[in-house]
Amino acid sequence: MRNKLKLSIYLFFLLSTWTMMAQGANSNSSSLNGGSIKNQYDFLLSKSSNYLDNKVVKKDYLDKFFSNITDSIQISIKEIEDLNFAIRTHEINIDSLNSQLSQLKIELTNLKAKNNGMSLFGLLISKAVYNTLVLLTIIGLGIALIIFASRHRASFAITSKAKKSLEDTRAEFDAFKQKTLEKEQVLMRKLQDELNKNLP
Repeated sequence: MRNKLKLSIYLFFLLSTWTMMAQGANSNSSSLNGGSIKNQYDFLLSKSSNYLDNKVVKKDYLDKFFSNITDSIQISIKEIEDLNFAIRTHEINIDSLNSQLSQLKIELTNLKAKNNGMSLFGLLISKAVYNTLVLLTIIGLGIALIIFASRHRASFAITSKAKKSLEDTRAEFDAFKQKTLEKEQVLMRKLQDELNKNLP
C-alpha cells in the first residue's frame, strides 16, 4: 500500500510538473506570439536567467523576439508607405482643389464685374460710369429740348408777328386797292363825262 501511495504521489508530482511545463510552454509561445514589443521584451527578461551581471536568454526566444521585431518593423514600414501614399494623394487632391478654387475665384471676379457693369457698344463699363453716361445723355437731351423749344417759341413768335404784319399789309393793300379802284372809277366817270360833253 505504501508503494501504491508513493507511486500515486510520484505520478501526481509528475503530472503536475508536466502540466506546469505545458502551461509554461503555452505561456512562452503565447507571450512571444502576441502582445506588444514591450510585453514581449518584458516576457523575455522574465524568462532569462542571470549570470554574473548579464542576462542569459534562450536562443529560440531571442530568434522569435527578433522575428517579431522584424515583422513589426516591416508592418510599420508598410503602414508608413501607405500613409505617405495617402498623404501624396491628398496633396494632389488639395492642389487640384486649390486650382479649381483659383479658377472659380477668377470666374467669380468676372461675374461680379459683369454684374456690376454694363456692356455698351461691346465694351464692359461699370454701372456707375454707365449711369453717369445715361444721366449726361438725359441732361443733354433735356438741354437740347429746352433750346429747341425756346427757338421754336421764338420762331413761332416771329412767324406770328410776320403773319400779323402780312395781314396788316394785306388789309392796307386791300384798302389801298379799294381806294385806288374808287379813284379810278371816279376818274373814269369824270373822263366819260368829259368825253360825253365833248362829243356833239
